[in-house]
Amino acid sequence: MRVLHMLHALECPVQRVGTTVRRGNKWADSFGQTLALCVCAQRQTDTHTCSPEDIQGHGEVIEIWNGSFRDVPARLLEHEHEERSRKYSGLLESMRFAYGKNFSEDENVTIVVYFRKD
Repeated sequence: MRVLHMLHALECPVQRVGTTVRRGNKWADSFGQTLALCVCAQRQTDTHTCSPEDIQGHGEVIEIWNGSFRDVPARLLEHEHEERSRKYSGLLESMRFAYGKNFSEDENVTIVVYFRKD
């Protein structure tokens, strides 16, 4: 099981599709994997072990999209697991919060589409 860390509330209802946008290709190989959806109080590393209360649910990756941030498909944005990120400007703001103010719209990103099980 792979842990998907978030810096904000998980706003994807149970039994619904959610998406998350991640910088780079790290998540491009996650199709079909089970996810632990972790809401962390601070930025975490891959070696971080989440406390049980940080795990807000579980999901399964059902689709992957990879490309330039500026080409992110609107059909995937509407399922973003953070409400403000369902609009391009809100997603850009979130990406700059997560990855720093220098995050560029030309950067490569991976969108992980998952079905939230619980």
